[in-house]
Amino acid sequence: MSNFTDKLKAFLHDPIDKCFDIPTHIQRAKEYAEIIGVSGVYEMKGPDEIASCMERSFLPKPEKYGLRKEHFYQECTEIRHPFSEGKIYLPDFDKKRILSEVKTVFENIKTALPQDDKDQFLYLWRNLMEEMFDKFKDLPIGKYIPVLPADTRMPDHSIWEHLKIASAIKAFKDKENNQLYQNNSLFLFSIGPVQSFISQARKTQDLFMGSFILSYLTFKAIKVVVDKYGPTNIIYPDLYGQPLMDYYLEKRKIKVKNSTGNYIDQPTIPNRFVAIFPVTEKKEIEELAEKIKETTENTWKEMGEKVLDAFKLKDNSDVVRVFEQQMKIFPEIYRTSIPLKVGSNDIRVNDFKEFFEDKEIERWEKLETFIKEKAEFPPNIGFLYQLAYSALEKSMGARKNLRDFEQTKEYGKKCHLCGEREAFICGKKREDEKKETEKIKCKVYLDVEKYGKYISSTEGLCIICFTKRALDKYLVNKFSGKFKDFSFPSTAEISCSDFKEKALKDAQTEIKEYVKTFQDIVGEENFQTG
Repeated sequence: MSNFTDKLKAFLHDPIDKCFDIPTHIQRAKEYAEIIGVSGVYEMKGPDEIASCMERSFLPKPEKYGLRKEHFYQECTEIRHPFSEGKIYLPDFDKKRILSEVKTVFENIKTALPQDDKDQFLYLWRNLMEEMFDKFKDLPIGKYIPVLPADTRMPDHSIWEHLKIASAIKAFKDKENNQLYQNNSLFLFSIGPVQSFISQARKTQDLFMGSFILSYLTFKAIKVVVDKYGPTNIIYPDLYGQPLMDYYLEKRKIKVKNSTGNYIDQPTIPNRFVAIFPVTEKKEIEELAEKIKETTENTWKEMGEKVLDAFKLKDNSDVVRVFEQQMKIFPEIYRTSIPLKVGSNDIRVNDFKEFFEDKEIERWEKLETFIKEKAEFPPNIGFLYQLAYSALEKSMGARKNLRDFEQTKEYGKKCHLCGEREAFICGKKREDEKKETEKIKCKVYLDVEKYGKYISSTEGLCIICFTKRALDKYLVNKFSGKFKDFSFPSTAEISCSDFKEKALKDAQTEIKEYVKTFQDIVGEENFQTG
């Protein structure tokens, strides 16, 4: 059984329409899954319980209030905001019609599903919500499809998010001894620097490409995790509807409904991601982390090589030497992980004492004891997600404080963009304007008349900044011509755009007044417009 077979089961273990009829939701989940050929969805009790514990508050035991368990499930009437007191009251709905239409959605999807388990999972993750929204868009309840709650008692998180988290978790519930076994780690990856890399710009294309490079490199790192475990294992950022993710799916020949793949030129991915790895062994985590790092570095190196090749500079030995020296300075890559197991046991509150003050640890231990005694269900490893995530961020902060440093020899003029590295590539006219007293000259000169879009006669750029400036040379072939003839307004054009808009508006009024005055002078019968 493949990893993605279990992911399919976990993603389908609860029906999308769960909140409309809680008592029969297990039966419906099985029915919907079997329509598309997936069985055994309720074998996934382990991922379900951990995901629920991560997302939901703990309710008291029903017997404390003299109620049977089924009485604790109320009808879906509202959706709450998780960070405020805001509420959305749902409109009246026809429950029978909704359940019938959801079944129809699965029947329609069956014919479009790919054969491979992984592609089936990717297809459902990306298209099921779109199909549901399309089916119900004409009903009052339709616009609430993306935020339907996973639990009507605490309607502050969606069923979609619950299914996503459940499919990311590796866990098993042993029914005989009622024991929950899991094998998961949190992983945080970050590249930089961000502010300085983007702000080191002279042209608008420098600003854009700086942002795009960080976004694209992060996605290439994310893709390593997606290839191995799927997109739901990326907790942040949410990959649903991301242009680069949709483009990735379409390259796999997976049909994407309402695709955003055409917007791949928009840098929408941040410079970091948080993931759940279904492994806890140090060696396995290190191997995957190293692969992610190598993929990022190799992609950046490929960008630089393609740019140099476009300007026929790869055969220059001086260029190759400086390329190897400067390109390894960027990006700065940091990663850290927190296994949710210590040896064969789940991590405990006390295991985080190195990250938090004693008072904080004591507060969590008291809360855990209270929940064990009073709550409907006992806490599991999901209860410690907040603590583990906070420790992960603290660990990353500590790692970034240990800055990597490598001494490099830089000669001559500094780059006009970053002011940090040697200006290695210059505009051709600079050679004639060199002063006789100057000992060091640029190693490479480009014809400004031919390459004026990328460098001026008064500029000298390092390899990194030149790669940023001319990145479209790499992107135009990478994305099937999307970046062909990619152009940007000048900084002067942007800075005076408000003035131009006002001038055109005011001039339009003055022209009308002029036309009217002229018409009055010559007479309407002698006035013609054309």
